[in-house]
Amino acid sequence: VLGAESAAVLSESLALGTPEPQLPPGERFTVMMFGMTGSGKSALGNLLAGYDHFLSGDDTASVTNTRSVLKYESPDRSLVVLDTIGLGDTELDQDKVVASIRDASLSAPHGIDAMFFVMRNGRITDDTIARLIYATEYLWGTECLLNLYVVVTYASKYVTHREEALSWIERQTELNWRFKHIYNLVGNNPNRILFVDNPNPEDGEPLTRIRRHNSKLNVMKALISHPRELIPPFTHQMMKEAQERMEATWKEMQRAEEELKRLQREAQEAADAAQRARMEKEVEQARIKRRQAEEAWQREMKTIQEDEDFQRLVAQAVEEATVAFGKKYENGYGYDKESVSTAATTSPDDKDRRLSRHSSKFDANHIVKDANTTNPIEACKRMFRALRRRLGAKAPPPGKQPSAPGKQPSAPALLPGTPRSGDRMIRAPSMTADKGQAKGAKSPEQMEEWVEEAIQHLRANILEVPKALFATLDPQGLGALTPVQFQLWLKKAMPSLDTQQVGGIWRRTDANCDGKISEEEFIRLLSAKGSSKAEARAG
Repeated sequence: VLGAESAAVLSESLALGTPEPQLPPGERFTVMMFGMTGSGKSALGNLLAGYDHFLSGDDTASVTNTRSVLKYESPDRSLVVLDTIGLGDTELDQDKVVASIRDASLSAPHGIDAMFFVMRNGRITDDTIARLIYATEYLWGTECLLNLYVVVTYASKYVTHREEALSWIERQTELNWRFKHIYNLVGNNPNRILFVDNPNPEDGEPLTRIRRHNSKLNVMKALISHPRELIPPFTHQMMKEAQERMEATWKEMQRAEEELKRLQREAQEAADAAQRARMEKEVEQARIKRRQAEEAWQREMKTIQEDEDFQRLVAQAVEEATVAFGKKYENGYGYDKESVSTAATTSPDDKDRRLSRHSSKFDANHIVKDANTTNPIEACKRMFRALRRRLGAKAPPPGKQPSAPGKQPSAPALLPGTPRSGDRMIRAPSMTADKGQAKGAKSPEQMEEWVEEAIQHLRANILEVPKALFATLDPQGLGALTPVQFQLWLKKAMPSLDTQQVGGIWRRTDANCDGKISEEEFIRLLSAKGSSKAEARAG
């Protein structure tokens, strides 16, 4: 009979036999982590790297790849992990935000595949929500939400117990309006909330290896299943600017990478030992050329990082985001005066309905619902005031562009998607008078409604019975559609759909986030009661 310790060791050995999923080599799947200091970002980065690459504590004074962003790239170039340490500082200021955007843009000029909002299992503060609103709705823009996942750290109970994890999510959405807001940002999809338990190997805790293994397994499964074909990397305008400036060295690095892969394949297929030895020499030379190309790219990145023009553009973009954020919250936007007066007589059911509304606005019911909370609007105000200290000696009122004495106000900053023309940057759209956001920019609520409208239009115009249509799209009877198959059908059915709508429909349909659409998921997409011609035809 095995003792408890021996049984634990045996259980760990058996579980560790499960291989970790692997991303395709050379594809540079890019993950950007952000969250408050102490949330466990560094430990999560180290888990993905497989060693202590990231310094614990989110120390912004540490030596980093690009000052305010720590970067890890796997040896096979399959995974890139960025830690935006500056955005997690408790004392956030404008300079740290500018540095973070600048360095993230240079570290990932071709975009971010997955954005990880890392939060510790426990109390969520108003300051955390304020930081999240600023980053997702103003700094990066709501276009990033399709790429967003929430990683809950210090969650040992929920890593391998899925039913308990789902129950925890359900309880949090019912009891905690802060978590409800976070949950809304990932489309109310529990499969976009990842749980990790990442004990320090040096602490001597029981079953450390298996706990770390299971945590990494959870994260890697999500990355493997992420549909890059339908949800392309999120690209902020500053990333596009960096991409333009670094395009020549990037292409040279890609050519060197492809040449190395070609020679490696030929070496594996060599007919005899002599040919293999000759090919290995060529492979080694190709490795040297690739390393030289990478070093040239790194030098180019450093040059752009110090370029005054690039820094000015980044500062303008951050300034625009901060002023828009301040315009909304400094004036108390989000208060519901009617609910203030009726909060005492509002029924619990009415409160729950209000709390479940998909919105970034906060009303007085949140305060009534949780007597221990401080006002989240006040947290947003505090954050804006800290940020605007660096906007100038005398910060202008929210909604007005700051300018130095005797100088013309700077051009409005670039927002995601703003094009470049010659040597001059085209001005960003003007701000609306009511919400302080650029015209054309969508709030999370508007994005959700936009996708819903597309789905309703799709349902109304599909004539085939969903089950029969799925069989037509899956002629081999595999029982699932790949992202490419789904995208081709969707674009054919509705050519007017843009990338964001296609990605949003996929997110709604792939409920379990396994990277494919099952027959059940496909039928559910098209068969909402009373919404489609197909249902009427099916009787």
